[in-house]
Amino acid sequence: KADARRLVPVAVLPLQEPSFAVRELERVAKRGFRAAFVRPVFFQGRFPNHPSYDPLWKVLEDLEVAACVHPSPGSTNPEWSSHGAFVERVAANLRIGHNVAESIAPFLDNSTFLTAIAFYGHMETYPRLKLSLFHSGAAWVPLALEKSETYLWLFSGIRDVSLEPEHVFFERPSLVSFDSWESSVARQPDVFENVAAWGSRYPNHDTGTVDEVLATLGRHEVPGPTVAKYLGGNAVRHFGLG
Repeated sequence: KADARRLVPVAVLPLQEPSFAVRELERVAKRGFRAAFVRPVFFQGRFPNHPSYDPLWKVLEDLEVAACVHPSPGSTNPEWSSHGAFVERVAANLRIGHNVAESIAPFLDNSTFLTAIAFYGHMETYPRLKLSLFHSGAAWVPLALEKSETYLWLFSGIRDVSLEPEHVFFERPSLVSFDSWESSVARQPDVFENVAAWGSRYPNHDTGTVDEVLATLGRHEVPGPTVAKYLGGNAVRHFGLG
């Protein structure tokens, strides 16, 4: 309420119980929320694409609330729930003197999520769902989609799915945040032009600035209209802020 032009609220849903999550989503949507936080981890042995969450994804799609898939380091999580604790256990034997999950676990968790929904037809089932992948960079997205395409035909599965998940992802309402130093987004505007949005990572220690991302995009001579999409245009469209 302080400044509706700048401050956009994002709901945190109680995913431990899908029915509670649906109820909370309906409540916040009535208050004008356009986005909801979904963490790509196992909740009581269920990943977010488990059938018990189908009602939640359906309501997210129907209410046009963006699903913001946002990992965290997960260093203190139970090891079976996400990558963070496993990464730290492996790294401990290296005696490097600092945690590594903050750098590695986010893209592992988000890439697991994207691979899972590609294999189980989630994007086809909810074609209007605003799918958003945050805080894990963007460079891994084409690789995850390419590897899914490579192995999907070997998977018996439980439903018919597209064997070209990259087309499904890029032709639906998708958004992925990228970091100031990610040259892959600058090098591949043909891939990322309509789905990438710069994220500062604030308030993390590796927070980026507008000047830094402009320098990265400038070094690769990214056209002005594409820069405008990266620095706000795609996000404005995705979240319906225009």
